[in-house]
Amino acid sequence: MKDKLREYIKEQASGNHFSYCSHPFEDCCCKIPEITDELQLIAGGLLDSLSLVTIVVFIEKEWEINIKDTDITPNNFETINSIVELLKRYDL
Repeated sequence: MKDKLREYIKEQASGNHFSYCSHPFEDCCCKIPEITDELQLIAGGLLDSLSLVTIVVFIEKEWEINIKDTDITPNNFETINSIVELLKRYDL
């Protein structure tokens, strides 16, 4: 589960390059950090509100669940571990 989440988040972060870097993409020396279990995804600028929605859709399709609107909060999606803890509440 964590590996699938990491892979998807890395893809999202690559697409959101300009949200956390001020360099032109073609000249950028920045690298997407390693997606560890405790890396702050939202506060660290890797994910934005649109990315959060796409991750929710990904999770719902991948694991065939429906995440309650009240569970879609930054705290539940701040780290890989917080996402996994949320999914455990859905018996995954």
